[in-house]
Amino acid sequence: MFLSSETMPTGVVFKVFIRGDNGQWCIASCHCSRREAERAADVLMVREGLVARVML
Repeated sequence: MFLSSETMPTGVVFKVFIRGDNGQWCIASCHCSRREAERAADVLMVREGLVARVML
């Protein structure tokens, strides 16, 4: 179930993870809203050619 940023409890952080050359995931950035995190992941995938995912 997706919750809007208005209903999210305070302290929830969306993290953008990228897959490194060794296959391990590492945190690329942290955001307070899912929209900002997805936008950052899209930029990493399109401009940098990286594999990126958004997770809580």
